[in-house]
Parts: sequence; C-alpha cells; structure tokens
Amino acid sequence: MSYIGNSLAEGEHVLYVTRISLRLFWLRMVAVAAVSLGLVFVLRLPAPVMAAVPVLYAPAASAALVRRRCSEISLTNIRVVVRTGLLSKDTHEIAVRKIESVDVRQGLAGRFFDFGEFEVRGTGQGVIEVPAVNDPMVFLRAVNGLLAFE
Repeated sequence: MSYIGNSLAEGEHVLYVTRISLRLFWLRMVAVAAVSLGLVFVLRLPAPVMAAVPVLYAPAASAALVRRRCSEISLTNIRVVVRTGLLSKDTHEIAVRKIESVDVRQGLAGRFFDFGEFEVRGTGQGVIEVPAVNDPMVFLRAVNGLLAFE
C-alpha cells in the first residue's frame, strides 16, 4: 500500500495522486539518441558500435523508472504530501490551510506533451518543489478548489 494510504488521519481522504512523469525523460532520450546516431553515421562507425548505442541508455532508463516508482505526490482534503526516494525517503507535507500559493511551470515541450513542474509555498513552512508530473493543471485545480472552501 502507498505511504499516503497508510498515513491518512480520521476524516481525511485522498483527492489526487500522481507520480513523476516519464514524458520529459523520453523526450530527452530521443534527442540524445538522435544526436548519437547522427554522430555514428557521420563518423561512419562500424555496425557493432551502432548496435551498442541503445545499450548505453539502459542505465538511465532504469534509473528513471526506479525514480518514478519510488515517488508519490498526493493531495488530501487536509494536506499535500510529496514523498521520494528508494533507500532514503524524503517526505514533505504542507497543510492545505497553510498553502500560500501553487506555481506551475511548463515549458514548450511541457505544454505540448502535458507535463510540468510545480511548487507549493506554505506560510512559514517553506516550499515543496515537485519535479515533472503529468497533468500539473489537474493538481492546481484540485488545490484551488480546496482553498476556495477554506
């Protein structure tokens, strides 16, 4: 079971759950692969070297999948929870009533492929920065809906 599922208080319910997006990772991988293959063809490297190019990306792909699997971004009716990490866990929480602002950042690729970063600012509690997630505007609408009833 997820962290948030195990730590719900009485009367608390989950409104939104997401994980780190793989869209940005795949866009970067495609760009790097295109450049690498372009260099292989321009430099006229032998076929075994060309076959090895995709193998070079396996560690990065594995790391991205583990990072995604070991992250959890949740919004409940009481708090925002961001939990990341495999061996060492980092958990950041801000009570909804203490949220000052939520800022969403989406570049051109993020707008086109619908992913982006956001940060939640708390009054006197600091900032929670969330890396690229899918559909960040859904999170923003959910938080704004909660804040409207505060």
